[in-house]
Amino acid sequence: MGVKSSALVSENVENDPVNLTVRQRRGVAALLVCSTHEQAAQALGLSPRTLLRWRKQKAFKEALRRAYLDAVENAVGAAQFMSDEAVETLRQIHRDPSQPAGARIAAARYLDQRHWQLVRFGELLREVEQIKGILDGRDEVSDYGF
Repeated sequence: MGVKSSALVSENVENDPVNLTVRQRRGVAALLVCSTHEQAAQALGLSPRTLLRWRKQKAFKEALRRAYLDAVENAVGAAQFMSDEAVETLRQIHRDPSQPAGARIAAARYLDQRHWQLVRFGELLREVEQIKGILDGRDEVSDYGF
């Protein structure tokens, strides 16, 4: 994670309603941005055993889980934005008759594969929502699970 991402993680951890000490909140942020448990402890000036002890505490585990999910959600959003830009670039290549035929064909193949992946993803999402509806005791579930 870069500086911008670590600042966002730190901000999210600081605003987390879970009852942690300031040092524990910093511990959550460090565990997300450091490569290893030991590096996180060193960055905080703690022993690795302290972080291990904190990780066994219910509130700390919950804060770490939430912060991790927030970080993943942010990363997915960034990847989605970049993917949209990449697809638009491929569309431009595909439509440009001055591009080599091989490049236009490769772009068309990728766009077709992406289309079918998204179709399948939509089908799987509807199936999951239907299963959830059955488990929740609902007889009918809309296409979007509402």
